[in-house]
Amino acid sequence: MAGKKILMSKPGGYIYAIGAEGTDFVKIGSTRVSVEKRMKGLQTGQPFPLRVLAVTPVQENMRYIEVSIHRFLDQERQRGEWFLIKIEDNAALEQLIVRALSYVAKQEETQRLAKERIRLDSGELQWLQQWRQAHNLTQREAATLFGVHPVTYAKWEVGMRDLEGAALRLAELYRDDKRLVTYARTTYLTRKDTR
Repeated sequence: MAGKKILMSKPGGYIYAIGAEGTDFVKIGSTRVSVEKRMKGLQTGQPFPLRVLAVTPVQENMRYIEVSIHRFLDQERQRGEWFLIKIEDNAALEQLIVRALSYVAKQEETQRLAKERIRLDSGELQWLQQWRQAHNLTQREAATLFGVHPVTYAKWEVGMRDLEGAALRLAELYRDDKRLVTYARTTYLTRKDTR
């Protein structure tokens, strides 16, 4: 679930923890109706009696909070929205909400920064093509310097594929150090490669 986008919704409601008696299984969910009514609906088909462990009202973004908790607890997930955790009271549920929101915020910021660094905007696309042309390289030769197939390199230049990982780092090195380009060119480009 770590890669899924969380949609924001304004409506508020309740975040709840419902436990299956005699087990450590806890369902973390959300509802706009009373938690007791929700629990009655959940009880159908359950082999264990259910009981409300904790309830926290939320003013807005109820679904976002619920999904954030699910992402945070992914390692403890047993099935669906059931987790192997201990929630004893409202204070424990509130602490879980704070920890989950903090975790998801950090995760989203890390992903945002990675995408920002990797994504090629038009200026970077122009840079890659300008860099190649400034060094009098064909796309095939540039691909050889990057250690990729020429089609991959061509896709980088037109923005059909992201320049990422080691290739991104190598591009940064090539951009910042002209001596490295000269060295790579004399080392990796033979007469056979430059046809």
